[in-house]
Amino acid sequence: MRAIILWRALHLKLVSHFAGSATQAFDSLDVNGLGSITFAEWVNRLQFLGFATREEAVILFGLLINWQHNYWLPGLHGSPIVDRDSFIRALKRAQPVLTMRDLRTRLIDELGSLPSAFEYIGGGQDISYDKWSRTLIRSLWIRQTEAQQMFALFEHREDGLVSRKNFTHAMRHPDALMNLRSACHVMARKYGMVSLAFEGINLIAPLNKHQFQEACHQVLKLSPAHTGAIFNVLSHGRGSSVQLADLLDVLTTLEEQHHRFLVPLQPEDIRSDNTDMTPSVQRHSSASNFLPRLDLASVPAAASQTSPQSAHSGAVAETDRIRLPRVPQSARAVLIQPPTPANDASPRSDTEADRLKRVEEWKKHLPKGRALQMKLRQQASEDLDEAALEFVRQSLLLDKPSTAEERKQKSLSPDKPSTAEERRSRRRRKSPNSSLSPRRRKSPNSSLSLDKPSTAEDRKPRTR
Repeated sequence: MRAIILWRALHLKLVSHFAGSATQAFDSLDVNGLGSITFAEWVNRLQFLGFATREEAVILFGLLINWQHNYWLPGLHGSPIVDRDSFIRALKRAQPVLTMRDLRTRLIDELGSLPSAFEYIGGGQDISYDKWSRTLIRSLWIRQTEAQQMFALFEHREDGLVSRKNFTHAMRHPDALMNLRSACHVMARKYGMVSLAFEGINLIAPLNKHQFQEACHQVLKLSPAHTGAIFNVLSHGRGSSVQLADLLDVLTTLEEQHHRFLVPLQPEDIRSDNTDMTPSVQRHSSASNFLPRLDLASVPAAASQTSPQSAHSGAVAETDRIRLPRVPQSARAVLIQPPTPANDASPRSDTEADRLKRVEEWKKHLPKGRALQMKLRQQASEDLDEAALEFVRQSLLLDKPSTAEERKQKSLSPDKPSTAEERRSRRRRKSPNSSLSPRRRKSPNSSLSLDKPSTAEDRKPRTR
């Protein structure tokens, strides 16, 4: 995109400097008179004549040869040169495309015919927006804003593609399409929407060319010179009539397409741009082409209706200012005390110092260890009734012996055996097999073990 902008700036400089023709400009660059310009000659001559800087000259040469040089492609062999025909063709491509007629001329000059142009852009298929913008920018040196403006003038299908029929119809009536865009811009600027301009009008009445021009001039405030070409687009041959409903359909469709592709109905005229601006400034200023113009006609009227404020009325009294409520210290997470100077002897600081001093003195007189606990318990028990405490103590310790002798007598009472033998005999009386100990209880086959030897001598075999 920057290379296209640089070439358009170079085209204006060459045209203004060399009043003769493009041939004279080429001869000024071809210092050797060989009919061709090399890369080094191109860069040196443009810097010497003051037409471009070194960086800009390199970019201009790259776009001219389609970047086919080892400066951009290190593995490429050969050194392309610029001849007279390629230089003249580049100057034609550097001209801006502002209307549909300019685009039609560019396509015929570069591709030979409109059918060939449709095949080249669409690749044998219907044209999409991506194919349209990519081909026009790379091959025809048309800026993206211009490609968007031209693509919005075509009639699209539901899928957003442009068919061969719609492409041919638009190229056959380039001036009428530009007139329709101008009319759409006038109505949208005046009424906000195109459809509002047709309210209260008989839209189905058939009108011939003269009646159509009169109706558009009186009701819609359109120029008769523009409506004549529009009638030729809407009509279907000589002697046919046109309805205003047909014009409404075309204008609303055109308005919807411009909103769809975010293209203004009345773009800035690129020919009126200042040619003295650098490419970087032009690149930043080109963004304004996407924004609609603001109608500032009502600003002076609003200023006249608003009384200016004087300097005294603008000043606000101290009592009328809005004051924010003060946040109390208790609502804060951390107590924040404002710093006070050392020499500031305020009553609050004295009170705090006295309190801390009393706390330190009180800590010195506190008892330590178990003495503190006993003293605190004694102080707490003094506030209770002694009779109530005694009753609670007796009720809790009723069954518990109070002294060691009572506990010993209770342990020797007949209800509880005092020795291990008494405890063992008691267990035998309670169990069903009390005559036998648990470990030496007889088994059911105890009678069979009477003849079993009990010692090692008895276990020896007996001799007869």
